[in-house]
Amino acid sequence: MKNLLMLLAFVATFSACRTGKTDSDTGTLTVNFVATGSIEGYDHVSKMKVFCDNVEIGESSERKQSVQNKVTVNVPRGSHTIKVTLFAKYDGKWEERTIANEYSFDWSLMQKMNIGSKNTLDITFDIEKEKVVVK
Repeated sequence: MKNLLMLLAFVATFSACRTGKTDSDTGTLTVNFVATGSIEGYDHVSKMKVFCDNVEIGESSERKQSVQNKVTVNVPRGSHTIKVTLFAKYDGKWEERTIANEYSFDWSLMQKMNIGSKNTLDITFDIEKEKVVVK
């Protein structure tokens, strides 16, 4: 019985980010993002994926990287590791914008957040400075 309870607790914890509860135990996270300093011909169609505790919980619509975009997701309240990553559509395929994929810097942010009812991240991908700026 004890093992069954431990298994159920594990499953509940793992699925909390994935299911995006809609009750009072859930808050929202809105990520506003844009790229500055885009060079003509390199203004890629992009989308952002949002992860909570290593589980993908949502993604934005597709837009050119230089156009302001946002994504809003449901996240369980409390302390969580949030990761946001920008993907680019290149030759018809989506790829993560990382140095490993031959981009000049990693277009992602990972941070521990204490999620309340409404949360916001404002992110600028500064191409000229090759860095992610969070406001």
